[in-house]
Amino acid sequence: MRRKPKSSYSTKRDGDRALFDTVCDLRKQKNGEKFSKLYDNGDFSDYGSQSEADAALCAMIAFRIGPDPAAIDEVFRSLALYREKW
Repeated sequence: MRRKPKSSYSTKRDGDRALFDTVCDLRKQKNGEKFSKLYDNGDFSDYGSQSEADAALCAMIAFRIGPDPAAIDEVFRSLALYREKW
């Protein structure tokens, strides 16, 4: 059973408001389904490797928030695909 992505913000549950808003905006983009598949489910089956999926996800995040390495890192660390290698 899949859980529906959170659409209402709660400080206690969701932490940083800016991060929550960024992720919600990324889910609403034209490629939001692809983003959700990677971010929420950690499913990288559409890519040759997890590293390729990481790069694609970083590109999606950077397109939305701009070339800010710290912001991209913050979003990336909160996703299902996150691993120590990052």
